[in-house]
Formats: sequence, C-alpha cells, structure tokens
Amino acid sequence: SSGINAEYGVQVHGGAVQEEMQKLTKEIRDMKKTRVDLLKDMRAQNKKFAAFKSAKNKEVNQLKRFEERKRADLHKQAAAQQRTANVMKKRYEEVQLINKRLKLKEESWPSLRRKLSY
Repeated sequence: SSGINAEYGVQVHGGAVQEEMQKLTKEIRDMKKTRVDLLKDMRAQNKKFAAFKSAKNKEVNQLKRFEERKRADLHKQAAAQQRTANVMKKRYEEVQLINKRLKLKEESWPSLRRKLSY
C-alpha cells in the first residue's frame, strides 16, 4: 500500500518503510554511541587536565616555598653581615680612640718619646 505515514513524513512503498525505520534506528543507535564515546573522551580529557593542573600547582607551590626559603636565608645573611659590620665599626672606633689616647700620652711625655726614638 502506498501513501504517506503522517507520523514520520515518510512515503510508504511496501518494505521501504521497514528499511527506512531500520536505517533511522541504526543512525540513532550510532549517534547515541558517538555521544557516549564523546562523553567518555571529555571525562578522560577533564581528568587528564585536572592531573596536569594539580601537578603544575604543586610545582608552583614548591617554587614559592623555595623562593621563600631563599629570601629568608638572604635576610638572615644580610642581618649577620650588618651585625659583623657593626662590630667591626665599633672595634675600629675603639682602636681610633686608643690611638688618639696614645698620641696624647706620647705628646705629654717628650722625654719618653726621645728615648723611644733612639
């Protein structure tokens, strides 16, 4: 019997409807399989990206901790150098003061100076 199937908009010619239905059913099944495969692929890609992102975040955090330790070490070294510089400055000032006192004493004892010069 020929005619138009109103539900699918398909012209009916004997077994042609059956073939068309099988073809459409196969296309739907293939599309569903493709959709499932794409979803699996998306999940795998998301998982892979999450692992990559996690590894990069871990690396960044390690570098930050390393940089913080380096900065702390540099600060500690700078403080130690400043303390050493302060000690050396104080010692230098003490030596200068002692030299000044010696010079004053030397000037106050001319006879001792003459004896030392011989």
